[in-house]
Amino acid sequence: MIEEALRYDSPGQGLIRVTNVDVTFGSTTIPAGSQVMPLVGSANRDPSAWSDPDALVLDRSPNDHLAFGTGIHLCIGASLARMEGRIALETLFSRWPGVHCAGEPETHQQSGPTGTPDAAG
Repeated sequence: MIEEALRYDSPGQGLIRVTNVDVTFGSTTIPAGSQVMPLVGSANRDPSAWSDPDALVLDRSPNDHLAFGTGIHLCIGASLARMEGRIALETLFSRWPGVHCAGEPETHQQSGPTGTPDAAG
């Protein structure tokens, strides 16, 4: 449940990095030394990596999201954050075993380039 919540709405949505070599994506080359902003939130919703990426599937497995980064860029506090989330949910459900969602869940609103809702959102 915690891993899917992290994938679905990552605490950090983007990173700032500097390329150390030229990188080509499609027909665009990003020169070495350029600032780039990979969007973790977008990667965690990539339909080529996730089935039904915009759905919150609490028992999704495997769930190799990028919410805390990966490799040498893995967040040093990732284990602590997971433990805190587990303790919080266990405490909530043990103190109030009948707790449940009331009504329909809210959805994220899409924004257009100016930050205002676009026609599709």
